[in-house]
Amino acid sequence: MKNRNLYKDCSPAVVAGLCSHGLAICRALSRRGIPLIALESNTTLPGYATSSAEVVGVPEVNGESLIGSLVETGGRLTGGKKPVLFLTNDNMVELIGRRWSELSGLYILSWSSSRENVTRLLDKRFCEEFLRDRNYPLPGTWLVDRARPGTELPGDIPFPAVVKPSRPLGEFKALRVENREALLELLAKHPNTPVVIQEWIPGGDEQIYFCATVARRGKPLCFFDGTKYLSHPPARGQTVAAGPGAKTELRGLLTRLVEDAQLDGPVSLEAKLDPEGRFRIIEPTVGRTDFWAKLAIVNGVDLPWIEYRSVTAKEHNFVEPATQVPRVWFDSEKDPFSYIRLAVTISRDLKRPWLPSFSYLDLRDLKPYWRALSILQNRIRQYVRRRLP
Repeated sequence: MKNRNLYKDCSPAVVAGLCSHGLAICRALSRRGIPLIALESNTTLPGYATSSAEVVGVPEVNGESLIGSLVETGGRLTGGKKPVLFLTNDNMVELIGRRWSELSGLYILSWSSSRENVTRLLDKRFCEEFLRDRNYPLPGTWLVDRARPGTELPGDIPFPAVVKPSRPLGEFKALRVENREALLELLAKHPNTPVVIQEWIPGGDEQIYFCATVARRGKPLCFFDGTKYLSHPPARGQTVAAGPGAKTELRGLLTRLVEDAQLDGPVSLEAKLDPEGRFRIIEPTVGRTDFWAKLAIVNGVDLPWIEYRSVTAKEHNFVEPATQVPRVWFDSEKDPFSYIRLAVTISRDLKRPWLPSFSYLDLRDLKPYWRALSILQNRIRQYVRRRLP
């Protein structure tokens, strides 16, 4: 990377990771005229081809060596203004929170002043205790660490139940178990992984809602309300399709969380409606925007830009957008045909015109789309070959 001394008018931004999430952040900031550097280790990702940022190849973005890459990158930006750092997954958030002292002289981090609580909330064991002690509406939850001597499996767990590793990006994601035998089998496969077991709330993806904000000094600066249409695996996995939501009840809970934990930076809350119509919190996300960040951006709540401005501008007056044609976001990488399968359902639910938005398609930055399309074509060809006799 060339030595940089041209960022004199505004702070640059450095984005760690060029999955579709990182790509959305880059594109959003680039449209605002922010100079960008993106770090990525996987050169085959569609996002690696983006023209919205200067892409720098690094050994890894999900391990300890990311610190060295960030130190090297920050040391070469000599324009006099620290870059604002954006992260794209929980592993990065945990790493940066733990080793921030090595980067604080080189970068601006929107949640640096609240990093202790941010990193603690990443641990689902602490998060559950924090929320339950403050009477947040949670499903029944049990903490199990079989590696600790004397730990016994509670006998009052109702089934089905959902099992999650307590630490970010563990050995598995959220798994549903139908009975005690299946739970014991899962725990035997992962004996050293502390887990959180949650009561299963009936209902599918259509019962899941979320609310996002960017906080500053323990106060929300904005809100974006959304609803899921599809996730993978269903009702417990990564979002595949989502749209702007009509429910705003989660704003109160999100505001409480921001104030109780005195959080800064991006924060979001996901919850599911139980059969009685009450929200039950699934989990918060802290220290980064969610994978569906582009959904908020295309619907007028530009979370990366608001985060950037929250640490570079003196005033933080962000007005919610006027009513517009809603846009529904589709993760075309995880499920390329979700738009075709869901278009009728979404039109029925929204009851007004809407427009689709896709992970990689952007007329101002087409190379990632063409690369993603080529990858999809290869996947289809391989699938057909496997199916042929």
